Amino acid sequence: MTEPGEREGHGLITQRPPAAVEYVLPYEDEEGVAVSPVSFLNTLLRHRRLVVGWVFVCGGTAGLLMALLRGYRAESSFAPQVNQTSASSLAGLASQFGFNVASLTGGPTLDFYASVANSRAILTKVAEATYSFVPQEGESDSVSGTLVQILNLRGATSLERLQRTVKKLDHMVTVTKDEDAGIVTIEVSAKWSPLAEQINRKVLSLVNDVSLSQHQAQASAERTFTIGRLQEARGQLDSAENALQAFLEKNRTYQDSPRLTVEAGRLQRRVDFLQQVYLTLAQAYERATIEEARNTPVITVIDLPEGSGHRPGSLALGVVVGLIVGGVVGALHGIVRDYMKRQRTAESPTYSEFVTLRANALRDLTALPRRLAAIARLGRRS
Repeated sequence: MTEPGEREGHGLITQRPPAAVEYVLPYEDEEGVAVSPVSFLNTLLRHRRLVVGWVFVCGGTAGLLMALLRGYRAESSFAPQVNQTSASSLAGLASQFGFNVASLTGGPTLDFYASVANSRAILTKVAEATYSFVPQEGESDSVSGTLVQILNLRGATSLERLQRTVKKLDHMVTVTKDEDAGIVTIEVSAKWSPLAEQINRKVLSLVNDVSLSQHQAQASAERTFTIGRLQEARGQLDSAENALQAFLEKNRTYQDSPRLTVEAGRLQRRVDFLQQVYLTLAQAYERATIEEARNTPVITVIDLPEGSGHRPGSLALGVVVGLIVGGVVGALHGIVRDYMKRQRTAESPTYSEFVTLRANALRDLTALPRRLAAIARLGRRS
């Protein structure tokens, strides 16, 4: 017995050389024909004009979109001011370890400031504010008007245009917070750098106004409570002083009596205690009165928005990504064209079914407007 590929001749056994093995990719097409890397390269070279066309189209489109749509971005950051007079010892200890002590000292948290900066009330005031700026340096023409007028979004009524502007602003304004550092960052994107900076400044001003109003309202409530408690403490102090005065007038030589001495000490301690309570409430009342009338900023601006306008992202990177995407799309387009050509030449059942389904889909698409019009007419009649 001889193995396949072997034969006997004159007592010698010769072995047939093995066939050349071609490396193929680990996938096959529908007919089971292996696709090799060389076949893939042949496809690219065969459709080189198509691939190059897709590369230039996608690269140019990406560059054009990056240049027209990326706009400018202005950034600013601020830190809330902590009222040191109301800070407790526990808050001071926590601040030494890097924790946010706003909630411990009774002040608003960073979440409060972040929510206020991106709230609908703030964005509405920003949209209704008036801005005036020169779009590009060196130009003489300036743009002036509210953000509703500048963005010029469509709407049937002024209220609808305002609502769409506020919705647009919600995407233009980004607020982030750093809990460890206690800093809130505001980023505003706009078509022009001066506009982005002015919107950012307006958001900062409105956040400060809202925080100041809340601080004044809290101080007013505290003053109202303190003045009532102060009057009550004053009445108690007057009663205690009158009781001590009556005791001293009645017992001028109370030092000779142990019982009267203890009674005098008790009355004196009550007067001293009520005096201390009264002084504490009086100081709290004065502090609340000052805080209620306070009009200084309650936030500390760390990074100013003026001069921070810049273009985000890289135009070159966007073009490179577009070129890569164009190359991939062009290669896939060439592969699909070769595959469809082979199917059409072979007249396979799959291609025949594809032709039929394509014709049916086109027929349905062309008939869709007529069907929709017929349904609309039936709806009006009913």
